[in-house]
Amino acid sequence: ATTATANGSEISINSNPPTEELKIPPTNSPEGLLWRGVVVILCALWASNFAAAKLVMAEPGVDSSLYALSRFSVALLALTPGSIGAIRKGVLDWETAKGAAVCGSWVAFGYLGQTLGLLSTTASRSCVICTLHCVFVAAVAEFMRVQKSKLDECGVVKKEGKTFDFMKLAPAAVAVLGVAIVELKGAGGAPTIGDLLSFAQPIGFGMGYLQLEELVRKKPDAGLPISAIKLVMVAAFSFGMFELYPLLQHEPLAPRIPDFM
Repeated sequence: ATTATANGSEISINSNPPTEELKIPPTNSPEGLLWRGVVVILCALWASNFAAAKLVMAEPGVDSSLYALSRFSVALLALTPGSIGAIRKGVLDWETAKGAAVCGSWVAFGYLGQTLGLLSTTASRSCVICTLHCVFVAAVAEFMRVQKSKLDECGVVKKEGKTFDFMKLAPAAVAVLGVAIVELKGAGGAPTIGDLLSFAQPIGFGMGYLQLEELVRKKPDAGLPISAIKLVMVAAFSFGMFELYPLLQHEPLAPRIPDFM
């Protein structure tokens, strides 16, 4: 906005407050290497999820919906104290909360597909299908980059823009191929309905990653509340699946109370 002063000069006033951007440390710095190591550890823990879920759901009396509800409820409780403290500091606004809820819904879609898919497919095949989110995220991110390049600063479509670079998908595709070779070992077997359900993972998790990147870039200090809201959504969807689970077993539908013991 421009405002005239008493002497006739004009000064420019920005009516939009500056957005707090996420500062990424250099790759070779100690902080950068530390967080890369954290990501490696997270990958190892996340990969164990498939085998752990398969083992837990094989126990008598444990259904997939109760397992999903239990794991995400515990995770939510763990993040609650820190999230409340962050919210009290005013790091979370309404737009960020709504974005986190949408992000959590996508993540819930992926996890429910994973949980239901593991009922009739193997952990190895579910893992391979899940790794397709690497290609999905790379493809969507490249598509968004191309679309953004076709718009000027005012949002008007330009005549020329960048083209889709398929080579940017190559590293992700090679990574998925490597996981498939290691996990399946040439023995994929016939496709099952669980394989189809497992395809919810690359879509749900991929969309969750893309939205989370945008949320954290705008509000880097709101990481804990954002994660907590995501877990609320996943736990809520898991509870819904828990209540509807008897229908999958061809049993009458009736309200159920989770028995974690």
